[in-house]
Order: sequence, then structure tokens, then C-alpha cells
Amino acid sequence: LAEPLLSQAVNLTDQDVVIMEHYADCLVRLARIRQGRELYRRALEKAQASRSEEDKLAGARIEKKLRELPPAAGAVKAGGK
Repeated sequence: LAEPLLSQAVNLTDQDVVIMEHYADCLVRLARIRQGRELYRRALEKAQASRSEEDKLAGARIEKKLRELPPAAGAVKAGGK
């Protein structure tokens, strides 16, 4: 139920970083990992370009969440294995 509302909220708020983060959280919980990862990355880019302290804090949370996601299909682990 939350997914369509969060999708709409991202569009209505001109892609607010925190709302993008919550939408990505929702996608990951729905096992839509690839889409969640992409949205986290977009939100992180926006956070890093922002001067807002709230966005900077969100960026730190998002970086942690990206590190905790399972590896992408076809990704090569560090060391080439």
C-alpha cells in the first residue's frame, strides 16, 4: 500500500532526498532490490550535492544502506572473485 504513495510523493516533492530514501526502503522490503539500489544511488547523489544538513545526514544513512544490500546480480566482488 505504501509503495504507490511513496512513488507519488517523490514526484510531488521534486525528489526530496528523505522521501526518496523511504521509497527505496520500501522497494527493498518488497524484494525489488535493483530498483531500491538505483533509487538509493540517486538519492545519495542528490544528498551529496545539497547544502541541507538533513540531506547530508540522509546521505550518510543511505551510504550505510547501500553497503548492507546484497551484491547486485553479476557483480564482481573485491579481488575479482
